[in-house]
Amino acid sequence: MSDWAQITIPDFDEMAILDERVSVLVGSLILERLPFAFENKTQYLMWKDRLALGIGVDGCDVYLIGSACTGRSLNPRNHFNTIKPGSDIDIAIVSPHRFDEAWHWFRTTNPNFLGLDKERKDLFDRHRDWNIFHG
Repeated sequence: MSDWAQITIPDFDEMAILDERVSVLVGSLILERLPFAFENKTQYLMWKDRLALGIGVDGCDVYLIGSACTGRSLNPRNHFNTIKPGSDIDIAIVSPHRFDEAWHWFRTTNPNFLGLDKERKDLFDRHRDWNIFHG
């Protein structure tokens, strides 16, 4: 079955049991498939290339993830429902260079100098405290 939005949870369970390597299953259903949000592979690759050029990474570093890729929510609390109009689009950039830049920026930036209101400063602090290693 190639259309992830049509795969039921029991279908997925069966595929996971039959597949010898989880990486192949994840690749075929999520990472290496034509994302649900695009009509064809050319349209998807052109979009990736344009986005990559705009942010200064290679197109191979750009991944569309989440429900816009699979056609189905990957959140069990949403019962793996199919994508809805107005759903967000999640993009992952896998770039060691950009990661190092972002890591350095988050560890060295003082949010007091960013001109943030209290709510956004608290969000910045919370994100750094929970998600960024200070060592």
